[in-house]
Amino acid sequence: MPSPTAHHPPPITHIPITLPLPQRLTASSAWGEVGCCVQMHGVAVDAVCYEERYRDVERFLQCCRACHNYAHTWACPPFEPHCPTLFTPGDTLWLVGTRLTPDDATRQLSATTAQRDAILHALIHEAIGMVESLHRQWEADVPGSRAYLFSACQLCEPLPCTRSEGKPCRHPDKVRPSLEALGFNLAQTADELLDMPLLWSTDHSLPAYTLLLTAQRIPHNDATDRQQ
Repeated sequence: MPSPTAHHPPPITHIPITLPLPQRLTASSAWGEVGCCVQMHGVAVDAVCYEERYRDVERFLQCCRACHNYAHTWACPPFEPHCPTLFTPGDTLWLVGTRLTPDDATRQLSATTAQRDAILHALIHEAIGMVESLHRQWEADVPGSRAYLFSACQLCEPLPCTRSEGKPCRHPDKVRPSLEALGFNLAQTADELLDMPLLWSTDHSLPAYTLLLTAQRIPHNDATDRQQ
């Protein structure tokens, strides 16, 4: 018999997602144009079940404290007030994995770790805007839904975040923290629920792919209507 403390992922139901993203994304870097293939995969899970099994606020808050963005952007912790639970029974959570696979020409540009980091930054920055637009459209289409996006908030660019100046957020109604910033285990989520493990590079080369993980909460009534 399995141990009563063994981890069992919540049942997942694959959902169709209309993807407005192009198959190839390009961005400008100090070494010229870079590009990658964009692929998205989404699954729907019971939101409460997911929170119970994949959220550990204290554990990941320790990780956040070591990040230079901690307490410096309004998309990062600490958050006030603290929310012990985010979801209510019947809510559905759409987990969306966006995989960026650099093309061969872009890989050849990565000869140093500095070049690798700059290329990844350029591709990720471009992809964030596209993925965020999709989630914002879902919020408009599904009343009561809410997106969970990125700690790298781009709402005020090119201006810096006001939090580092001790000022209120310029867009409090639009800022959307990431799942990780709220204490969710993204590595476990990507591996167990999306079948796309997070990859890291240990040298100057680009990883096989880079994964962006976002989510959309669908409230109980709308989730029920969409399943009927």
